Amino acid sequence: MFPPKAQQNSSGEFSQGSLVSYDSDGSTLLAVIRGYTKNKYRLLNQRGRELELQPARLHPLPAKIPSEFSGEGKEAEYLNRLEERAKKASEEIRISEIWEYVLE
Repeated sequence: MFPPKAQQNSSGEFSQGSLVSYDSDGSTLLAVIRGYTKNKYRLLNQRGRELELQPARLHPLPAKIPSEFSGEGKEAEYLNRLEERAKKASEEIRISEIWEYVLE
């Protein structure tokens, strides 16, 4: 799902450029880590909004944003494209077939 140029993020902590998801009002949003201050990570989400969240609210994604997408407009655009690709990939998953396999 991630493009070949996306760097892998395998550590337990987030560095600048790490991709994360978080829940907000019943929706899952994607964000990129911008920094860390006062026990919170500073994020830019796919809506182009900057916010600060505690680490416990963040779910790591296994990549960092590619360097050619630096800058607010480009980062939000990248996150939206990533979400679109994830939605398309999820449409190909047949839950009923998975359950049949699990219950065998």
